[in-house]
Amino acid sequence: MLGLGLANAGVAEEVEIDTPSGRMRGEDHDVYRVFRGIPYAQPPIGPLRFRPPVAAAPWQGVRPALQFGPAPIQPVVSLRGYPGPLVTQAIDEDCLYLNVWTPAASGPHPVMVWIYGGSNVLGATSQPQYSGASFARDGVVCVTIGYRVGALGFTELGGLLGPAFAGSGNNALRDLLLGLQWVHANIAAFGGDPARVTLAGESAGGKNVCSLLATPAAAGLFRAAIVESGGAQTAHTIAAAEEVATQFAAALGKADTLAEMLLTRPAHELLEAELKLIAGYPYAFPYRCVVDGVLLPEIPLQAIRAGAAARVPLLVGNNRNDSVLFRPADPGHRAIAPRELAQLDPAVMAAVAARYRERFPQMSDIDLRGKLVTAEEYWIPSVRIAEAHAASGGRTFMYRFDRTPTRGPWEGLAVHTSELPFVWDNFDDPAMCPAGMGAREQPLATTMHATWVRFVQTGTPAATDLPDWTPYEASRRATMVFDETGHIHEDPSGDERTLWDGVL
Repeated sequence: MLGLGLANAGVAEEVEIDTPSGRMRGEDHDVYRVFRGIPYAQPPIGPLRFRPPVAAAPWQGVRPALQFGPAPIQPVVSLRGYPGPLVTQAIDEDCLYLNVWTPAASGPHPVMVWIYGGSNVLGATSQPQYSGASFARDGVVCVTIGYRVGALGFTELGGLLGPAFAGSGNNALRDLLLGLQWVHANIAAFGGDPARVTLAGESAGGKNVCSLLATPAAAGLFRAAIVESGGAQTAHTIAAAEEVATQFAAALGKADTLAEMLLTRPAHELLEAELKLIAGYPYAFPYRCVVDGVLLPEIPLQAIRAGAAARVPLLVGNNRNDSVLFRPADPGHRAIAPRELAQLDPAVMAAVAARYRERFPQMSDIDLRGKLVTAEEYWIPSVRIAEAHAASGGRTFMYRFDRTPTRGPWEGLAVHTSELPFVWDNFDDPAMCPAGMGAREQPLATTMHATWVRFVQTGTPAATDLPDWTPYEASRRATMVFDETGHIHEDPSGDERTLWDGVL
């Protein structure tokens, strides 16, 4: 179900517009228009593989903008508990395209730019979940940006191939930065207001939002930010990133020269090596943004605490049971493995687990495990973002998503990604939405979607059936908890939060 039947809006009329990039042809659906597959960069192939993106040149004539561009190179996988693959669009190295949904009414309208998640190895703008029709229906221009993931977007090759490739570990971040610059230069032609851009993302997309909050080159390209189940601590040092690159090169195998191996091997061979690397990497998320001292000067959390984003209103939160989505199918009584952790060494995690067992003596081992891993990767990092941003003087609003399905493998659990159908008012993506959801969930979807829309419009989240949303401060820790409706709680699960003091 998509609000007002937007998923089944009938046959669209074609519409053409002029932009600084060139004239393009999209679809007119009465209440909104959509333009897909717009190139914002030259294809990052051949001599541009592992290099910073280069802006696309303006085109002549009328460019069809009717189909999504290819998804970035990635494996075909499904989320546990959901039918069908996450991405069904063709995949290709030539993946630097974006899409624009815009209200049919004249602007200028506020703009939301969305960064998809997927552990920095998956995801695409073509996922049905990210249809911007509901935002355009409600007066917001929605832009989704494709960017390189996995080895092609996050491999730091400066140590292996020399200074010309220094900083390649942040090429995905550079893709997103170039996409934002394209939005700044072009969005007025679509009825958008370049001075009212909100940058938003979920999971790895949320972490990349945090990296852009800490990137000096992104200053002024967006005025507000949304981070859903992300974090601002999951970044590599140069040394750690170069070690990932060394392991990746080893997984590729022998070649006449290292440069030949990395720059000319077919993309499918790079993907095979990437999967070998991930399988052997001792911790979660080998592909991360890199603190290179140039594009990204410091760990994003440190930059946020120092005030890098103090002028940017921030909406941040996570789902109550985020990491249960990734729980081993049969964890038994095994200790939490390093591969389940993104921030902490297993010995430190074991010490925190002992604190949890003392605080929650009646909790089952499997439930305790879910609490621990969710807190380590999503909840406490989200709290730390809110604390840091509020302490710097930034307007900060925190939420927690507690709504759970009443049947299926995640019955009673608010797992990772489960807030997305509510935020987007869109229950049409079987890869991210359990079958049968829609009618019962629609009231909360209407509320949450309206809340996100209001934040994009004004920098303050609100909806007609929500209580006033108090900004987050360390003294009160006001948090909007979404379950059947929305309620403000001060320091929800505070007894658990304090177990992480001095740890993360």
